[in-house]
Amino acid sequence: MTTISPDASRGRTKFIPLFSSTEAGGNCSSTGNSINEQVPVNVGFSLYVYTRHIDDTLQIVEQIIPYFNPDHVIELDLNDAQSNVRIPIVMTSSNISERFDGDFGSRRVNISSLSFIAKSYVYGKVIPSVSAITTTGLSFGVEYDE
Repeated sequence: MTTISPDASRGRTKFIPLFSSTEAGGNCSSTGNSINEQVPVNVGFSLYVYTRHIDDTLQIVEQIIPYFNPDHVIELDLNDAQSNVRIPIVMTSSNISERFDGDFGSRRVNISSLSFIAKSYVYGKVIPSVSAITTTGLSFGVEYDE
């Protein structure tokens, strides 16, 4: 992991809490968990591939790159209130370099670096057992002047 930075472009209002009323079995219930804070963040990380032959490097990179066109979406259970959160992972750059120790006939190392950004979230405290609204009442009081 190389960076964690807030993403203001995906921000949402702080006055609407997140609420989850799904139990572990997938059934809905009248109580659930609530979260008041949700901060969208971009998590940067890198993957390094070290090989001896350039053909091995290219075969590994060719197997990784097609999954990130334009991004790869994973689903995570981040906490008790937010299950199956969809997090897109975007590949931002790839670089292949060679290193030689000594002359060209001696030991050689191919290094490939792939950089990614995961568009994730950081959540505040989970408030357990919040009651959901199960019934509502509405009355119309219409008066006409005759």
